[in-house]
Amino acid sequence: MNVNKLFRPKNTKKPAHSAIQVAHKGDLLGESPFWCSKSNRLYWVDILGRRVHYLNPADHSTATISTGKYNIGCIATVSGKNGVLAAAGNEGVGFLNLKSGAFTKIYDPENHKPSNRFNDGKCDAKGRFLVGSMYGTKPRKERTANLYSWDGTTNRVTKLDEVGPVTTSNGIGWSPDGKTIYYIDSPTMSVQQFDYDIETGRLSNQQKVITIPKEFGGAPDGMCVDVEGKLWIALFRGGKVTRWDPTTGDLLSTINLPCPHVTSCCFGGPDLDKLYITTAKGSSASEIKENNNTAAGAVFMCEPGVKGLPMHEFISKKASKL
Repeated sequence: MNVNKLFRPKNTKKPAHSAIQVAHKGDLLGESPFWCSKSNRLYWVDILGRRVHYLNPADHSTATISTGKYNIGCIATVSGKNGVLAAAGNEGVGFLNLKSGAFTKIYDPENHKPSNRFNDGKCDAKGRFLVGSMYGTKPRKERTANLYSWDGTTNRVTKLDEVGPVTTSNGIGWSPDGKTIYYIDSPTMSVQQFDYDIETGRLSNQQKVITIPKEFGGAPDGMCVDVEGKLWIALFRGGKVTRWDPTTGDLLSTINLPCPHVTSCCFGGPDLDKLYITTAKGSSASEIKENNNTAAGAVFMCEPGVKGLPMHEFISKKASKL
């Protein structure tokens, strides 16, 4: 293990990029941006507002789908199936119909934990949907949540015991070769790295590769990876997205946002050269009520000078029957 990975970066004053607002739907808790290369659309969720949105950057049009009683935490498009998203939230994993907003539940591995809900997730190169849960009651100190893998070819949801119990499962991303997975449990203020077996979907050889300095004022939230293998991490309550080198643990650059609750990011655009960033008004009713920042809950876009990796779709036999 490279011991240098365990220390904070010595110099936190790094070049900053600027971002522009591209959509504002008044999200209470905007999250899980997903760029669909088939439609050239950006999808994202408003967890607490119980909505899913999409943006067509070509004509700046947007649309919103109500999810009814469902707090959807993360989404992914489904291979070979239009109008349906794979989704995970307060009722487990399932499929969301984009016309009706109806949620078809497949399985909830934590239905015996009423304080938990699914939060962030992404698909691997084989089309599995890795989704993490979180302890939903504040203060969030209970390690009762977990990371799961939903395999659409077998329709099985498997707990990834290699990660262990967590508190607030958040950012997930893979190295360009797919052999390494990066993972965030927000209260740890760090990024963990695992070897990833793409054939079996199993994790091994856990290492801490990045520690977020407390003086940044925010916790690591959503994350994505660029073609150079660098990590882009949103800092919730930190008002920024930060780029890191996982081999050294060094901070490389920042994107400052006009609101503190920055939740996640993903690369998009036909050339995957644009970074889309979701934000929130807060994570609780009191925090949202007290937030008078007019930019909070908007989606922003930055051109950081590097391209990102394409997002993988969920592959499922069940979806073809919907």
